[in-house]
Amino acid sequence: RRHHLFDSFEGLSMPTVRDQDANNQVHWKKGDIAVDENVTRHNLAMFKNCSYYKGWVPTRFPEVADRRFALVHIDVDLHQPTHDTLEFFYERMNPGGVMICDDYGSAQCPGAKKAVDDFFVGKENAFFIPTGQAFIIKR
Repeated sequence: RRHHLFDSFEGLSMPTVRDQDANNQVHWKKGDIAVDENVTRHNLAMFKNCSYYKGWVPTRFPEVADRRFALVHIDVDLHQPTHDTLEFFYERMNPGGVMICDDYGSAQCPGAKKAVDDFFVGKENAFFIPTGQAFIIKR
């Protein structure tokens, strides 16, 4: 299967109030955790079935709007891009497909957990795993 990789390659977008922890602290700023696109391409060069979409979430998503997905791995750290990713990909998931939220259990990423918990109310259960991620299996 084809792997679709979406990344700004410019680091994080601007955190919002939804990214504050219980102490009203935000752990990130715009541009944190940037990785050059060439580094990513080099690290994944052994995989020939990757498509790269450079840009801010969700601006490049329409390019795959006609596709269905079996696995979506979300690692965008902040509330708004997590919400936007869930909103776009959930309806395009195959039944039995898996969504993984990498930042769900991270104390530095409370907005990601809020986005997952809010989005899946009445839809699915998010299963927290000890490594800090959560996964959802689409019914």
